[in-house]
Amino acid sequence: MKKIIFISGFTGGERDTFFAKKMLKEFEIIYFKYNTFLTQSVEAIAKELKKFIESLKINKKEKINLIGLSAGGIIALYYAKFLDKSKQINKVITIHSPLGGTYLTRFFPKKLKGL
Repeated sequence: MKKIIFISGFTGGERDTFFAKKMLKEFEIIYFKYNTFLTQSVEAIAKELKKFIESLKINKKEKINLIGLSAGGIIALYYAKFLDKSKQINKVITIHSPLGGTYLTRFFPKKLKGL
């Protein structure tokens, strides 16, 4: 069965996978759990994602897909572009990800490094 790793956005959780699991029944949806309050940088969270993917012990020849919701899409793209040395990622799908940046970060404290 093909695998999708789902990455939530700011303050998200495993509940965010509900519709993906309903619509993508032919895929195994695997939730990547991390601190969604974004107190770490995108780079640090992407490195956690790398360790998570390695811990799954997926056959190196098997391609996997990433779905990122909001900030999760930025994390997924960072991983695919800079950390996926084995080129195991097939597709990255982003949903409502602020890929061009967002002015909303002005309203959050600076300690939220992921914003």
